[in-house]
Amino acid sequence: MPPVLGLPFPALSVVDPDGLRTDLEQVRAGRPAVLFFMRAHNCLVCLHHVRALAELRDALAERDVAPVVIVPGEAADAIRVQRKAGGLRVVSSHGDAAHRAVGLERRLLMQHSGTFLVDSGGLLRYARTGALPTASFDRGELVAAVAKLPLRSDAESGTPQR
Repeated sequence: MPPVLGLPFPALSVVDPDGLRTDLEQVRAGRPAVLFFMRAHNCLVCLHHVRALAELRDALAERDVAPVVIVPGEAADAIRVQRKAGGLRVVSSHGDAAHRAVGLERRLLMQHSGTFLVDSGGLLRYARTGALPTASFDRGELVAAVAKLPLRSDAESGTPQR
């Protein structure tokens, strides 16, 4: 079942490029995160989205948002993507378990992909998914969703969101 906006994002086990199992909570380290789930490590459209996400690195850093790329497959697949990810954190879902846990099923041989924005409390704030990788990432929508997140100092002090 896909995650629901405003509810906690599912706890997911992932594998880092060194082959060590971890979870997205540890990867996020209490920070908001953009989670981009690729269709496959060799999907050219998904790799284009990864590069677009890398281009947003400074804007995301201003809001203390961690960009994370999740690749279906094994650690070797994460390494292949990491070489092209412009320094973004890349992990694998050890098969497609993490993808399935967030409703990104494989249908008719096509692995679905998607972009999720999780706030510092682990709540889902934005989601865009698609059967075709061209529909799973929208830079403008993502930037707008990130802009709506409270700044870390606002969230800590209880200041209302801007």
